[in-house]
Amino acid sequence: MPGAHNVVPVSKEANGPFRMWRKLSSGGFATAMAAEDLASSRLICLKVFTKTQLKQGGTEESILKEIEVYKRLASSKENYPGDIFLMQLDRSFQTRKLICFAMDLMLWDLSYCMDNESAYCGENARRWSAQLAIGINALHRMGIIHRDIKPGNILIDIQENVKIADFGLSFMKKEPKRLHKNWGYSYEVSGTIKFMAPEILRNMDEPYSETHGAPVDWWAFGCVLYELLSPPEHKTLFNSEDDIKAYVAWNKENLGKLGLYPAFLQLGEIKADLVKNLVDVVAPARYRFKDIAKHEYFSNGDGTTEFGHACSRAAQREEQSDLLPSFRDEQTEKVTIWRPLPPGRPEHIAEMDWERPRP
Repeated sequence: MPGAHNVVPVSKEANGPFRMWRKLSSGGFATAMAAEDLASSRLICLKVFTKTQLKQGGTEESILKEIEVYKRLASSKENYPGDIFLMQLDRSFQTRKLICFAMDLMLWDLSYCMDNESAYCGENARRWSAQLAIGINALHRMGIIHRDIKPGNILIDIQENVKIADFGLSFMKKEPKRLHKNWGYSYEVSGTIKFMAPEILRNMDEPYSETHGAPVDWWAFGCVLYELLSPPEHKTLFNSEDDIKAYVAWNKENLGKLGLYPAFLQLGEIKADLVKNLVDVVAPARYRFKDIAKHEYFSNGDGTTEFGHACSRAAQREEQSDLLPSFRDEQTEKVTIWRPLPPGRPEHIAEMDWERPRP
């Protein structure tokens, strides 16, 4: 594992100005940058969007939606202890050319871990899977469907706990109330195809043919779990829309018959049973949180489960700050400083600036 020695300040403020260190990763819409809040010396991650992107492919709508989700997470903290496994936004701000989200600096995402630290993933698979399920359930209790649960959106923090991130493709009810387990809330085609439930995919071929709800996140959870539990290659369960359609067809042909889908055979009986029930092609029959929490895979064999006191145990874990990359030791060609753009400037875009309330 990468090692270094960074002192991470206790302060959670991100007031700026920000000294930029280096790019961490790039996605379809945003770039993650390592930065330092010069006012507090806190190392942070900035998720960065360019303003020129805003009119392309619904990017502006996605950014505003993500900010609204983070606002709900911040306002719901006292009622949903499972939000310890949800990424929090400290601040959104803008410069002349950029929109930036300031948040905690993470160790890795799950995709990196599976590619580079397979044994480490195996050691933590049950704990992380339980944390991920608790986090998804917390979202559903707040009226949010994530719709893009995948390894790249599952981050590992400095206490080696899960954080679910990237809410730009989410669905959010107007009121922060629990999602009904079997209600459909949207026809929108949203997510990453490899982790997309059949009821979403059907709307690609036949728009408005079927609504979807909370079960789409449990399908994606099952796909992630399969990948996590399939070392050392950690292969994805489905690689394309055609793979998912073939799986749906296989289930129809083998309805009522004994036997497992061939890809599940490598998992062993207990793990295969869990994954099979998470990727049930019939959404109302798909495992939900209460089913997952009772499953044998999470049993400790002594009457307790991995879900017992999971939130408090996660909060008590020791911080592993030495695992963060040592950005301050890196040489840079020039020092780049970003300063938040004040309202009233011609380049300022309304509704993009927000700061998480402090206790």
